[in-house]
Amino acid sequence: MYPPQVSIILPTRNRLETIRRTVNRVLAQTFGSWELVISDNASDEDGKVAFLKDLAASDPRVKLHLQEVNIGLHANWRFCIEQAAGRYFTAVTDDDWWGEDAFLAGLLSLHDGTTGTVFPNMCIHHVDTGEVIENALSEVYSGGTGRHRMCEMLVRDGRGVVMIGLIDMSVVPKNEVINVIDNDLVYNIETVGMNRIARAYPMVFCEWVSYHHTAYSGNFCRSFESLRIDQDRGVVAFQLLDELRGATRLDEGFRPALEAQWEVAVSYCRQIASRDDYNRKAQQLSGDAKEKVQSLRREIRELRAATSTLSGAVQTWWRRRKAGRRS
Repeated sequence: MYPPQVSIILPTRNRLETIRRTVNRVLAQTFGSWELVISDNASDEDGKVAFLKDLAASDPRVKLHLQEVNIGLHANWRFCIEQAAGRYFTAVTDDDWWGEDAFLAGLLSLHDGTTGTVFPNMCIHHVDTGEVIENALSEVYSGGTGRHRMCEMLVRDGRGVVMIGLIDMSVVPKNEVINVIDNDLVYNIETVGMNRIARAYPMVFCEWVSYHHTAYSGNFCRSFESLRIDQDRGVVAFQLLDELRGATRLDEGFRPALEAQWEVAVSYCRQIASRDDYNRKAQQLSGDAKEKVQSLRREIRELRAATSTLSGAVQTWWRRRKAGRRS
């Protein structure tokens, strides 16, 4: 049947062994009206392209695209989404897989024509340690309903649940799905865009089906230097904080999400301030500069105590403003 009801995108580069498992779990689905859009990003691993060509030849639902050059992760994801022809959209990466044969059927069963996305539970496999965390999203999302609550939970969780869920593109326009990952970030790539969709369209948690995610130290983000990662963490933290502040001005129901994101931003600042390389640079200073740094550290400690909560931060700001007026 064409067009298919569900478009599954699989952007990939190399990883021949893990993508076999990914594809096999798609082929095993009890729900069959799907297309699998694969975009290979100029793989140079022996046997990878041959495997994909054989796969496409064996099942007409597999739509294979071979990029001649490496166009980058973001562009490859965007390309895949642009090819999607189905009403529903979901993504799976080439080192992850679906747990149940009824994974798609389970997500579809909770769509009602007005829901933006239905997202699954998650099982996290830590390759470096061997630890496996099953039902990793249950504690955060179980029993959650309503856009305000789901938006807050999304902030507190911090994982990419929207893009691994099943999105109804008759509710959420395709360009909004593309905008989720259409950026130049290397850390928490989807965070701001996911939250934007969650604020605008209803989300539902499907607890009984599971997306299996592989976590390991050599993933995409860690291939960049720490400075780039730190910078992008800050961009994400404060961009989302600003967006949630604007959303709260229009709808007070988003205040819990704003307060949760405030905590994320404060935590980021504390981590950066406590990093050893920053401390070493401060210790290399001498004379007046060193005294100024020490004075600033004392002030930061005082501010941390006074601004550990959103209300405390506002009170501190107000006291300093009044003091400034008197002087």
